[in-house]
Formats: sequence, C-alpha cells, structure tokens
Amino acid sequence: MSMRGFTGRLRWSLAAAMLLSMLAAPGVRAAGFAAAASPSRFELEAKPGDVLSRTLDLQHIGPEGTEYVIRSADWILTEEKGLEFFDALQPGSCRPWLRLERRAVRLEPRVRRKLRFEVHVPADAPVGECRLAILVENYDQRAIPLIKDSPIQLPLTGRLGVIVYVAVGGAQPKISLVSVAMGEDNGERVPMVTVRNDGNAHGRLEGALRGTDADGKTVFFPVSTLPVLPGQTRRLPLLPAENLTTKKKPGLRYPVTLSGRLDWDNGGFDIQAQMP
Repeated sequence: MSMRGFTGRLRWSLAAAMLLSMLAAPGVRAAGFAAAASPSRFELEAKPGDVLSRTLDLQHIGPEGTEYVIRSADWILTEEKGLEFFDALQPGSCRPWLRLERRAVRLEPRVRRKLRFEVHVPADAPVGECRLAILVENYDQRAIPLIKDSPIQLPLTGRLGVIVYVAVGGAQPKISLVSVAMGEDNGERVPMVTVRNDGNAHGRLEGALRGTDADGKTVFFPVSTLPVLPGQTRRLPLLPAENLTTKKKPGLRYPVTLSGRLDWDNGGFDIQAQMP
C-alpha cells in the first residue's frame, strides 16, 4: 500500500516489551532470530475519525540477513505476567483499524529498516482503548532436538512483539487501591500492592515505598510498572531495591513497615502498612 501523506497527530511515549515466544529483553537473540525494534511500545491518543501514523525502526543484529514476517495479533496480559497472543480476531478487536506498510521484510546485518503503519479510527468508534500487537517473526527451518540427543526435533521460531495502545475519545484509567499484603512473586515472599482499574484505558503505578525492617534498616521498594488493564484487578510486587554496588538484594528481618506514595496517570495514594 502507498504510505504517502502520513502525518503525525498525537503524542506518544515509549518503553520495552519484547518477546521471544515469551517476555524477553529488547533485541531478542536465538539461532536464526536476532531482531530488535524501537520503540517497543506505542501509547497513543485519538478522536473518532482520526488516522494515526507512526514509524517502527527494525534492526537485525545477527551475522546473516534474514526474512521476517510482519503481522498483527490480539493479546492479553496473564496473571503470570506473560503476554498471550491470538491470531483470530477477539471480541471487540480493533485490529481491522491497522494498516501495515508491508507484510514481510528482509533485514541485513546492522542495517536499520523503517516499518510504517497507520491506525484508522472509525468515525463511530466508542470511547475506550484499542489494544493490539505488531509481531515480527521468523521461522528458522533448521531443526533442533527437543532435548539433548533426542530423535524428536522441532523448528526454531522467533517472535518480537510491539504493543500499540490507542486511547479513543479521552479514555482514561481510574485506579484504586485494594490492599497491601504479603504475597509470592517468582517463589519469593514479598510485599504486594493490589489495585483495580475501573476506567476505560490502561494505567501503571510509579514510585517506591520506604521500608524499615525490625533492625531499623531502611530499604526502598519500587512498585512493578506492569499495565493494569480496564476492569482488571492486579497484584503488583514491591521488590526490595538491589544494592547498586553488590547487585545483591538486602537481607531484611520482618516485620517491615512501609510508607510513602504510589502514583498513577491521574492520581495516587498514600500508603502506611506493616508487613508481618
């Protein structure tokens, strides 16, 4: 399709959300897959009837050129903090609004290519948030053993996901605090803050709580910045900050008293709690 006449109509912010069949770091490498994208998330605003245009920078950081397939998908964020993609259109999907410049691209080593896309917001679009993913994938035909020395072999598949949010008609999050309590994160017992989003767009918490343990040691607990989707109640871990020199997490003796403020897009809440 022709991409002439693209015009920027809104502000946007960036952050990382890359995948290699699961969440991974920006620039995912495996045998036959070595792609990077910038930005890796678009957060957009629009009015009904708007046409939004953006450019995604792609780069292949492997030693040999590779063909990549470009497509869209619906997605959800699971309770295990992973992204799950859907090829089939989900109820209320806004993927039909997306126009991709191309469906495939060959990337040569260390050469950047631009992928342009448009989001065509219908004139009758309701107030709310459009969420979709642009996937960059390749399929390495070299088979590898399922386990070492196994006769069962599988092809290698690489995937990088770029998340696109579009807040339509002034859609906004509305986040409230539900509780602060101890919980488990990746097998570790840590403080958790539970929040609910009663708005019509995703939101994120920011900030850190000051913690004082039973020995008087002070440690800061940054909150997870995972998105909280509309209608979702989510537990977000408060992980004790690492020592910047040793990279080791501080040893704490509970109970720990937490205090401070956590903010979200349009507000925040003060917290004072003791973790047993």
